[in-house]
Amino acid sequence: MSPRSLASVAVVVCAYFSSGCAGMIAGSHSWFEGKKSDVEPTASADLACTGKPIDFVAVTMDDYREVEARGCGKKVRYKYTKVAFVEKWVKSSDVAPM
Repeated sequence: MSPRSLASVAVVVCAYFSSGCAGMIAGSHSWFEGKKSDVEPTASADLACTGKPIDFVAVTMDDYREVEARGCGKKVRYKYTKVAFVEKWVKSSDVAPM
C-alpha cells in the first residue's frame, strides 16, 4: 500500500471514529438523546403531562447536562449527576407555569 493510500485510509478511519464518538461527549445533544429516556418519565409525572409530548431544552448554551422539560403549560429543570457508576437526573427547580 502506498503512503498516499495509507494516509487516505487513516483520514477515513479518523472521520468514522470522531463522528461516532460525538454522541459520547457528555452534554452534547446526541448524548442527551441517549439519556432522555431516563428523565422523560419523571418529567411527565412532575408536569402531570402523561401521554403528551415533553420538550427538552438545554439550560446553558448546548450543554444538556441540565435541561428544562416543558409540557402542558408548565416547566421544570433537571440536572444530570453521576457518582462512580450511579447516574441520576435530579430535579433542580420547582414545577412552574410557562
